[in-house]
Amino acid sequence: MAVYTTIQPVQAKQSDSLFGSDQIVLRDEQEDAIRAALKYFKKNAKEKKFLWNAKMRFGKTVCALELAKRMGELPDDKAVHRTLIVTHRPVVNDSWSTDFKKIFGQQNPDYHYATKFDDSAEGDFYALERSVKQEGMHYVFFASMQYLRRARMVGGDNDEQLKIDILTNAWDLVVIDEAHEGTRTNLGQRVIDTLTKPGTNVLHLSGTPFNLYEDFTDEQIYTWDYIKEQTAKRDWPKFHPHEPAENNPYRELPEMEIRTYNLGKLVKENFGDDATFQFKEFFRTKQGQGVPREEKGKFVHEDAVRQFLDLMCSEDEHSHYPFSNDDYRTFFNHTLWVVPGVKEAKALERLLKEHEIFGEDGPFEIINVAGNNDDDETRSDALDKVKKKIGDVPDQTYTITISCGRLTTGVTVRPWTAVFYLKGSENTSAATYMQTIFRVQSPYQYVDADGQLQMKTKCYVFDFAPDRSLKMVAETAKFATLTQKEKSYARAATTRDKDIENMDTFISFCPIIAMEGGKMEKYNANQLFEQLEHVYVDRVVRNGFNDNSLYDVRELMSLAPDELEDFNLMGEEIGKTTNMEKPKKADKKFDLNKNGLSPNQQAAADRAHKKQKNKEPLTPEEEAALEAEKKRKAEERKERDNRITILRGISLRIPLMMYGAKIDDEEEGITLNNFTRIVDDASWAEFMPRGVTKPMFNKFKKCYNTTVFVAAGKRYRQLAREADRMHTDDRIQRIAEIFSYFHNPDKETVLTPWRVVNMHMSDCLGGYTFFNDRFDGPNEICVTSGENGKLFDWIPTVAPRYVNRGEVTKEVFGDSKAKILEINSKTGLYPLYVAYSLYRQRTQDFLAANLIEDVDNYSVEEEQVIWDDILANNIYVICNTPMAQRITHRTLLGFRPITQKDGNERVNIKAEKLIERATTEKESLIADLKSVGYWRGTRSKEDMKFSAVVGNPPYQIMDGGAGVSAKPVYNSFVEVAKDLQPLNISMIMPAKWYTDGKGLEAFRSAMLNDKRLSKLVDFTDSRDCFENVDIAGGICYFLWNKDYNGQCNFVSKHQGETKSSMRDLAATDDFIRHIEAVSIIDKVKNYSNVGYYSERVSTRKPFGLSTNDTALDFGDITLIFNGGKGPYKSSLISKGKDMIPLWKVTISRLTAEHAGQADKEGRKRVLSSLNYLKPNEICTETYLVVDTFKTEKETLALMSYLKTRFVRFLIAQLASTQQMTKEKFAFVPLQDFTPQSDIDWTQSVADIDKQLYKKYGLTTEEQQFIESMIKPME
Repeated sequence: MAVYTTIQPVQAKQSDSLFGSDQIVLRDEQEDAIRAALKYFKKNAKEKKFLWNAKMRFGKTVCALELAKRMGELPDDKAVHRTLIVTHRPVVNDSWSTDFKKIFGQQNPDYHYATKFDDSAEGDFYALERSVKQEGMHYVFFASMQYLRRARMVGGDNDEQLKIDILTNAWDLVVIDEAHEGTRTNLGQRVIDTLTKPGTNVLHLSGTPFNLYEDFTDEQIYTWDYIKEQTAKRDWPKFHPHEPAENNPYRELPEMEIRTYNLGKLVKENFGDDATFQFKEFFRTKQGQGVPREEKGKFVHEDAVRQFLDLMCSEDEHSHYPFSNDDYRTFFNHTLWVVPGVKEAKALERLLKEHEIFGEDGPFEIINVAGNNDDDETRSDALDKVKKKIGDVPDQTYTITISCGRLTTGVTVRPWTAVFYLKGSENTSAATYMQTIFRVQSPYQYVDADGQLQMKTKCYVFDFAPDRSLKMVAETAKFATLTQKEKSYARAATTRDKDIENMDTFISFCPIIAMEGGKMEKYNANQLFEQLEHVYVDRVVRNGFNDNSLYDVRELMSLAPDELEDFNLMGEEIGKTTNMEKPKKADKKFDLNKNGLSPNQQAAADRAHKKQKNKEPLTPEEEAALEAEKKRKAEERKERDNRITILRGISLRIPLMMYGAKIDDEEEGITLNNFTRIVDDASWAEFMPRGVTKPMFNKFKKCYNTTVFVAAGKRYRQLAREADRMHTDDRIQRIAEIFSYFHNPDKETVLTPWRVVNMHMSDCLGGYTFFNDRFDGPNEICVTSGENGKLFDWIPTVAPRYVNRGEVTKEVFGDSKAKILEINSKTGLYPLYVAYSLYRQRTQDFLAANLIEDVDNYSVEEEQVIWDDILANNIYVICNTPMAQRITHRTLLGFRPITQKDGNERVNIKAEKLIERATTEKESLIADLKSVGYWRGTRSKEDMKFSAVVGNPPYQIMDGGAGVSAKPVYNSFVEVAKDLQPLNISMIMPAKWYTDGKGLEAFRSAMLNDKRLSKLVDFTDSRDCFENVDIAGGICYFLWNKDYNGQCNFVSKHQGETKSSMRDLAATDDFIRHIEAVSIIDKVKNYSNVGYYSERVSTRKPFGLSTNDTALDFGDITLIFNGGKGPYKSSLISKGKDMIPLWKVTISRLTAEHAGQADKEGRKRVLSSLNYLKPNEICTETYLVVDTFKTEKETLALMSYLKTRFVRFLIAQLASTQQMTKEKFAFVPLQDFTPQSDIDWTQSVADIDKQLYKKYGLTTEEQQFIESMIKPME
């Protein structure tokens, strides 16, 4: 079992190879994939997208091009002429180009291939476009996602015409290569959406689609995984008994084997607490001021690393270490070693070169492709470097390639026979892990010096974190289970036995052998199954409790009728505040113990299942029974999902509290029984849905899986605790990763994502941001590769970028004595950003003062000294509740306290009843915040001088009604900030204050007239700022500077476009957010003084009737109410009696359309309910009366007028909340609706719009702007 078999002699094939040959002979599964996609694309499906979930080495590039070729041969209306290939990794262009020639031939006049980067005429996109118009011409064009996403039309910063033309081209087929990678960012998705026109076929290719599988239906997926591949390899002789074994087309695909070693046990030192081995610690390098120059960069635990290298070469009859003898070294003459980072790679390179076996006296060449820093070498340069060292006769050379990420996805180095996985942890994603280990599974063969054909038949993974490798394989095998059946039934049907069966199959083709007790032991499926719990917990953690594995489904589905009554009441409360899907009521009639089948049906279903196993035909009765069983299961799943939706509104709020909670017994952890005791009442009210009490939670806690709940809480805390031992930059990355798991379930106070904090702070204050300039992904640098330097790539980097906002940045981050206050912290991410920016500046100060030689060579402990000093003297935070205080503490300090010499904490994070004090005790709160004594716990009367006040204040508090009756409170926090008299203020808040908001009149006037407001950034759609959070009227953030006095830099973010202008915000009576709208409104106002509809629209309750009023049994008039109509008595009407005998046009007073969720083109409807009432018909306060008439013709004319884009555009400029009022019609001019009118009201709405545009002298650009903002309404 322990003998390695990598390269073996084999018989030569009697037919050409199907792998790596110039002649393409498609395998059965490749034909199946092409046929499945072709069949689906030929249908007139609404969504023309398809996924090939096919493992690495499947031949996705060849198949995609063959699909393009066959689709090019379809009838004209479906024929593919233009194919675009989009990938996140431009280096794979070489493989596409090679495969193109295999499919279409070297000199095929009807097919051309080009890229953005080619210099030849064939590479000219415009020439190809011209040629495609000739009959029978086709082309395939390659472009990287990095190139396309920089176009301004998708949110980038570049207006190059070629980008625009590629994005707007009428592509017939778009192929998204490696779809699981960077194509999944928001900006990447916008690129795909822009490329996808009506009728465009989109093919997604991925070998590890863990993160996108749910986006496709069963009909849209073809799967070919490792199990299917190796099964085909095993079964080929059975289905081809007369063919020689050497003709098996799958024999060139080597089998994999995973060998695991516990590196923590192999070496005799401690490298992590909690019995958790840490690669980062094991490979930690010497850094810091006190380290002698000759020692810098060496391993801290160099003796242990040397011991590890010696072990890999030591002979042991049981362990069979991979380099322990000459034969093994020949088997593993080319290997990939994956390590934590660049510094670690450099230190390992040095040790390997000094080693007796691996060093310069031995046969091995050590290739470090990690470079000298994170970004100095591109992937393609790295690949060229490796191939050059391996040479033309790989069996005669020996190499070890060291990488910390490069060459681990999407590239092929055929001679590699093993990968050594020496980085990561249990937190490594399955997709990343599988992508890396499958690098060594590429086909490889050669003819040796004796003329014997040698072939790679087996490849190996040496993983030094056993629990991680077991969990990765368990998750991969579990994913394979989902792909074997119809996805919609997989979860309901999957059982322990089925999971074990799939794992057994997987490890039969990919054995896992562990070093246990001094010898190698092979894992079985039952042992692997035990790792599934870790898989479930990890998935629950990563999904932020938005995962069905969190629940005890049997308990949830077995709730008693009286419990369901309370359960539904809880669901109603959750639905009032959540941003998530609104839950429906649980079905009280559902009984889990009854399957809905009669005894005869059940018997028939049982017979059918047995027959299906034996592939026997079914009777009509048995088929009907199976259909009934299927229907019942569907009903059960629907009811289960709905009940989970109710609990989800609670569940999503729990992880953040687990992260921050203070507990006495970490071993016990946070349990379902102690959770409500750990969280104080005030914090419970702040973080849980309004109306969900602790007793309510405790009543339904039995519906959670106890084991998963506790383990997930421990995992969150473990991740945070591990960060305490990291360098500052790494720690911030870890904290950001943890917060990426959390959700934003509340629409009353939005938790600010790390991306938004970086965008907001860098835009207003400057400092160091970890995101690119589009804030759709990590920071990037541009690198070039290739001999001519024409091919470029934007590659992610962990290094932040510095943003300089001039004097403001200098005031806030350039002053070592700066004091920055965050008001109303819930997460600690704002102070994390500003503390890091101060930290970077502080280290530069140390460098300038010659106190340190190299900032990059600081030890963790030295970095913490600077960090702690900044937190103690520069950062101040006030929270609303103790839990928010603890969460902030965890974000800034982890599990470390900052203590003074007397043992007292010296960290400036306070917990107050902040919302209450800001709204009712403002003066007292301001006095405290300005007092040094308040922060230091002394009697000092000295005043604090803040350089900046930042944050995301709470948005509203309820005043007794539904969401529309909420009272804004963010204004109070802005006022508190101003009263503190800091140098700068920058906050993010709802934008409805521009024109609306209950009780905001004085605040609006103060803000618009404040000349110190230097910058205002406006998001018309809040979802462009806070993903999936819809806030009526949009969102904004601003910069207020004490010494500024002038116009405001108003920046508008709308539909991916950014426009800025210097504006006097108080120049008009009503603030208009769109600068393009100002000229339109001016033209309307200057046309004539006929008056506006704000003078005609009724007030609330046009007839004095409330929403609750309904029809009577009899009456002389008709009442229209929300839900129907019926008789009513005119004698009961005390208001609006003069309108009763007239024709009336009505609109709904409350509707989401008034605040306006825009469609994907950014257009709003504005008015949703538009009707008319006949004489003697009245309405409740659900409606407003726009106007009244004596004739039906005038009424219908007003209806047409209100439907115009012109009118609805004018309303939209003032309508930023869900409540429509007469004031919103202040820009809508009155019209003459009689036959003598200058407008022909009998025309279509579109024609009436044209007449109005002409009447008010609107330019073509102004007309286009209106129509880009407003949906048509006929």
